[in-house]
Amino acid sequence: MRRCLQSFKKHSPIGDIVDALWSDGAVIVQNLVAPDTMSRLTAQLEPVLASEDPGGGEFFGYRKKSVGRLFARGREFSEHLLMNERVLEIADATLLPEFPMAVTAPKQKRAQTVDNAEWATYKKEREISPSSHIGPNCHHYRVNVSGALQVWPGGVNQPLHREMGNYRPYLQHDPHRPEWILAINWAGTDFTATNGATRLALGSHRWNDGREAQEHEVEKAIMAKGSAVFWLGKTLHGLGANTDTKPRTGILFTMVVNWLATEENQFLAVPPDLARGLPEKAQQLLGYRSSPTLGWVGGLDQENMLIDGKSGPL
Repeated sequence: MRRCLQSFKKHSPIGDIVDALWSDGAVIVQNLVAPDTMSRLTAQLEPVLASEDPGGGEFFGYRKKSVGRLFARGREFSEHLLMNERVLEIADATLLPEFPMAVTAPKQKRAQTVDNAEWATYKKEREISPSSHIGPNCHHYRVNVSGALQVWPGGVNQPLHREMGNYRPYLQHDPHRPEWILAINWAGTDFTATNGATRLALGSHRWNDGREAQEHEVEKAIMAKGSAVFWLGKTLHGLGANTDTKPRTGILFTMVVNWLATEENQFLAVPPDLARGLPEKAQQLLGYRSSPTLGWVGGLDQENMLIDGKSGPL
């Protein structure tokens, strides 16, 4: 029986959205930002995109333009997209951090660690059900990669792939492992059936390695400008071929657990002098935060390493 990509309104219950994401591996949330807001954001990227020729080779379908370093290109991208409360609620519920980021999440004490009793419960639950939604899976999460992808007419479908594929051979695909990456692709323009909307193999996050998607198992993320499609790091996905007359623009970023290296080096993409001009929550999501044992710098505040403070065991 063919699955359909489920779509929810902005204010739908978060539990319903997350349940669909866990079940299908992808979900759409409609109209997360207003169309005119999205138009202003894409207009800021247009000069860079216009300076490129479509390309990208076989992997990107030959007709792709792209721009990275999204959160260095204006505070507005952090305010409207990165810190969108619905995005953070979904990321919290998917990546299961010890320190959630959504406003509605319970507040944790600084440098909290899982005590022995909690860890025993966590370990037992994982043994019973490896893909259980019990956490934590990380101390916190951060931006993995960011940018815009514009698909021009005349190309071909991108090969379906998984975000977690970047960590091969060190981490192999395992449908029973927790989720370590969440992707968010915003419709900078309408995504239609003909203009290269993202293709997703629903349910593929639960497939064994090597199983390929049949065409009837692939759905397109058809959505209006300002909407967003979310998919899990183990879900097969790819750019669609654009058979229309105009390009389609998507703004993409992924979140990753803090103990994995990021695909895009955010400390170089958004260096401290630029990061200091962003909201504190954006600074933390870009990596300017450490765990008690990973990423700390002596003399800097562990919660925000852009300011002085005490951090680390030295």
